[in-house]
Amino acid sequence: MVFCPWAFGSTVPWAIWTVNILCYLIGLLQLGLWVGCRLSGFVPRAWPVEAKSAGLAKTFRRARRALFFLLLALLVWTFVSALNYRAVFHQEDYQFEYFESVSWLPHSYHRGGTWQAFANYLALACFFYGVQFWIT
Repeated sequence: MVFCPWAFGSTVPWAIWTVNILCYLIGLLQLGLWVGCRLSGFVPRAWPVEAKSAGLAKTFRRARRALFFLLLALLVWTFVSALNYRAVFHQEDYQFEYFESVSWLPHSYHRGGTWQAFANYLALACFFYGVQFWIT
């Protein structure tokens, strides 16, 4: 609890990757729990049963779905931008090396920075959906 906010605000690469790996682990644990419950048929009490949902629960479920698809769109956009890079920034001489790219797709002018942003966004998504179960 003390390390994550400090490391999240840090720009030191080891701290960023430590927090990313911890967030990936939280997401993997939640995914394992979800798959295990689906395979065994077990429904934890914290998960709402579909037939008993009231109007507010349906609205909450719709908002969670909308948030999921917006987050997925952000991840896909960043991933496509990282694959469709127009330039690579060389830190040692502060120069860009330009490449051909598909102009109508999202693109990036800093391939390494875009991959780092994708890794950070994916870690935050894993953390959000991993902790969501414990909060509810």
